[in-house]
Amino acid sequence: MASRSIRIAMLNTDKPVPNILSQRGTFGSIFHNLLTAAAARVAPNVSIEAMEYDVRRGEYPICPAEIDIILITGSASSAYDSNLEWIHELDDYIFDTYTTYPHIKMFGACFGHQIICQSLLRAYGVVVEKDPNGWELGVKEIKLADEFRSKFAKTSTSASTARQDPASRIAAEYLDARGGYQAL
Repeated sequence: MASRSIRIAMLNTDKPVPNILSQRGTFGSIFHNLLTAAAARVAPNVSIEAMEYDVRRGEYPICPAEIDIILITGSASSAYDSNLEWIHELDDYIFDTYTTYPHIKMFGACFGHQIICQSLLRAYGVVVEKDPNGWELGVKEIKLADEFRSKFAKTSTSASTARQDPASRIAAEYLDARGGYQAL
């Protein structure tokens, strides 16, 4: 079987605390190591090629057309921090990349997810904002898609959650009457 390389632009939006940074590296390198290990187990013919960028310093891929995936890491900042210029630049970069290079997949962890939602779904009324009730902590059941279940044989799973900056105010036409969301 032919080998394939997945090219991922790791957009670092913060750096880990010093002891994690010294032991495991940047958030981008942590993701790279996790994805490389996962690929070795489930798709040994796939290699993960990662390039890291510090978007807080204005670093972005020079040629996005050559990227398969953009992974945006977590940050202590919030997507709605209007006083941080790098967040405005990242917001614009996400939207411009999505519209100009539709082949590029995007994944966001925590802050990364929030900034992707803010950038791409703003026109649909989605707003990322601080939860007025404070932090939400708990365990949430996650229902898995049929295609995923067919490969991994689980009906559902659960995950620990902690958040204070949800994407909210979904426009009414995208709400499912059963309480879920419809695909845009």
